[in-house]
Amino acid sequence: MEVTLPLVTRAESRRDDEAGRSEPLEQLVRRIGGDALRSGDTVHLYLDVSGSVESLLGPLYASVRGVAPLIWRDVHLFSTDVVNVPIRDLAKRACQTTGGTSIVAVARHIRQHGVRHAVIVTDGEVGCVGARDRETLGETILGVALTSERQTDGDLARLARHVVVLRGLEIGRGPVSWRRRGRGGPTR
Repeated sequence: MEVTLPLVTRAESRRDDEAGRSEPLEQLVRRIGGDALRSGDTVHLYLDVSGSVESLLGPLYASVRGVAPLIWRDVHLFSTDVVNVPIRDLAKRACQTTGGTSIVAVARHIRQHGVRHAVIVTDGEVGCVGARDRETLGETILGVALTSERQTDGDLARLARHVVVLRGLEIGRGPVSWRRRGRGGPTR
């Protein structure tokens, strides 16, 4: 089964300013990064590599490479642990995964490294979010890119400032869906 993302990159559109032509993941990274992208603070990207998204990794790797200039130099691959991989090596090496998924590893990584801006690309099935992890994720300027609509109201999506559904990964093609989350106030 061939999986195709319904995304158009800047290179394909040949126009940087063409409304609606930016890749959805890029739009999310720019929303989460906001002024931080100009101030030198970076957005860290966490990519779910668990068994449930394995068939989507090729298109997801391509999307991540498309936002490379906007994110930290390493992509944080996660299942039940976080592994840092330089973007340039993303497709070159086999992805090590435990098969399961746990947001605990992501929250721990965010705490340990003082990450302020993060985007998590996942199917949304990330296990239980405990109180400490909920606090960590709630204090982070967080965006979530979901590979399907199944978890748009899940725990992780509710903690995010912005959620985007990368439609067309599993069935058909369709537009990107945005949701602003109700944590109010300006983005830090």
